[in-house]
Amino acid sequence: MPFDVFTAIGWIGQGFFFLRFLIQWIASERAKSITVPKAFWWLSLFGSLCLLVYALHRESLIFTFGSLANLFLYVRHIMLDVGRTTLHATVKIGATMLFLNLMVYLATSDIYAENRGLWFYLGVVGQLIWLARFPIQWHLSERAGKAHLSPTFFWISLVGGTLLFTYALATKDPVWIAGTALVPIISTRNLILHKKCQAPVRHSAVPE
Repeated sequence: MPFDVFTAIGWIGQGFFFLRFLIQWIASERAKSITVPKAFWWLSLFGSLCLLVYALHRESLIFTFGSLANLFLYVRHIMLDVGRTTLHATVKIGATMLFLNLMVYLATSDIYAENRGLWFYLGVVGQLIWLARFPIQWHLSERAGKAHLSPTFFWISLVGGTLLFTYALATKDPVWIAGTALVPIISTRNLILHKKCQAPVRHSAVPE
């Protein structure tokens, strides 16, 4: 694949995502539980913007879907982080409808020319599972009144991310391969940390 300005933007986006994974991983390891620093959301936002540009250039319907959905999620979590804990119901409904209409437009338009064979539909399933994080995590964060990542988020990430990594391998696109390769590892580690945090403390028997 020739290296051009769009490929550079794609790699910069993946760099933002790798850095956010690293920061979140280190913070969680130190806290011995799932921890999300504020920098995680900002790096995610910048990464999604770069990858949206790259996905549109590569005419990748699947990764365009993912980048757009992530933008909604990251912007709202940043709002929660700065104290905007309330969001009017009409804004929620409007944002959701705008997103769904945009997805339908992209899915039915002729701007994408990728081969829609078996690997494509595997990627579609993976992206649908991955996108399920969007309404679920939004709901959980709104209910909690703060930006956070739940175990549910990482279970969905693990399944969807694994399928997307498989699809990325089939596309032979190094940018997408690099971006999805770490997702199963990071998701699994966060679930392990959560399980350890929730495990009951076992006290040694004291002889009488």
